[in-house]
Amino acid sequence: MKRSWRALLGFVLALMGSAVPATSRGMSWTALHFSTGASFNHTLAVGDLNGDGRLDVATPNSQSSAVTVLLGNGDGTLAPFRAYPTFGEPQDVRIADLTGDGVPDLVTADYTGGGVTVLRGLGDGTFAPRVAHSIGPGLVSLVAVHLNGDARLDLAVSRESNSTLAVLPALPDSGFAPVVPNATGATPHQIETADFDHDGLPDLAIASHGAAAVSVHLGNGTSTPASAMPFAAGAAPIGITIADLNVDGDADLVVSNVNAAQISVLLGKGDGTFDPPIAYPTDPRPRGMDSGDLDGDGVPEVVIATGYPDADSLLSVYRGVGDGTLTMRDRMELPYRAADCVIADMNGDGHRDIVATGPFAGVVSVLLNPGPNVDAPQPHPHGRRLALEVHPNPARGAVTLRLRSPAGEPAVLEIFDPLGRRVVRFGPLVMDSESQALAWDPEATGVRAGPGLYLARWGAGREFVDKRFVLLPRSGQP
Repeated sequence: MKRSWRALLGFVLALMGSAVPATSRGMSWTALHFSTGASFNHTLAVGDLNGDGRLDVATPNSQSSAVTVLLGNGDGTLAPFRAYPTFGEPQDVRIADLTGDGVPDLVTADYTGGGVTVLRGLGDGTFAPRVAHSIGPGLVSLVAVHLNGDARLDLAVSRESNSTLAVLPALPDSGFAPVVPNATGATPHQIETADFDHDGLPDLAIASHGAAAVSVHLGNGTSTPASAMPFAAGAAPIGITIADLNVDGDADLVVSNVNAAQISVLLGKGDGTFDPPIAYPTDPRPRGMDSGDLDGDGVPEVVIATGYPDADSLLSVYRGVGDGTLTMRDRMELPYRAADCVIADMNGDGHRDIVATGPFAGVVSVLLNPGPNVDAPQPHPHGRRLALEVHPNPARGAVTLRLRSPAGEPAVLEIFDPLGRRVVRFGPLVMDSESQALAWDPEATGVRAGPGLYLARWGAGREFVDKRFVLLPRSGQP
């Protein structure tokens, strides 16, 4: 399947903005391709940048030292891109409200710029000029996270050049304090965050390429997380995603082993430690990855971008079985070698799609999900057994979820953010009567759920109902 880059780019440009069947070895996906200009895209991020309820895409362009933004039209298509300068070869981008004004901002990890670039969101999908915050060179990946427990998001950055986890603590009013360095595993790459030990404090996990391990730093409510705990994760781990693969409420880790043509699964024990890795063969050169429920069965799938820099161009999709294991579900060919992917519902149909990109391509691709397969649980067609209502909607604060299911039958309530990440899970609940009301206040339950669109899912057995609702800024907040 080797093609010249000239032929590949010509093929991509011919497809730009058009819907074509994705070459697939399983389900039939529809692929849409959108130009990002002359670019070298390592990663991408998806979120609502202009507050219209539609998901948008941002990708860092290390070739031109800029972030490319493509606003979503709500039907899976993306508007023409707009580029915003950063300071030096951005490797990663995240979407987060860094200023506390309720508007999403962009932040990049710059490999040669000496720090991170913050682009303040103006609320309409455009951004103020770049602002630099010094860390040093060699930045690869970052997350925005409440490390020290205040109201502002801090930044945790993996610095490849000196094997450091660098933390930029947010200042109370604006900006960031000087960097706090923390030693981590050798040659750190992608970083992610979750509460691995259920203490209510966010923890960090870093794919440490040179250590053949995932380095886990447990949060302690300060800007200096605990020392790195290494967990073997196969050879040359580079990408990482977090998922609850065995649906036990404990976060699990999945890493891509770029030189070994495999991924490694580390099941979480719920105390901040992990079982030994279980390896699954995948296509050569796996890199960026994401997890989310693609088939509607309540168990996350795992998608891996493969091929960069010198292998075939594929997205590998693994189906979650529900017991912590994975099975190959689909392999989709792309007209370029992929480096990263994100699972998100780009056309608002309730089925999560896949967004992908890669170096040399100058393209962001949206692969539209054809819908759950025949083995996935389906909503009851007439809603006779299950019902779910959310009041008020939209809400400024707590919401009341009114639930109906057969008395005595276990049921589960889950709430997901727009990217398909589970925010909270209640149950199994066994109801004394067919109807019950449950109040959820994100702040009271220790869950940081910012303003935006959410999905509640109420399921019993192999049936479920979904309801979307909107959280608005609380009274007194911007």
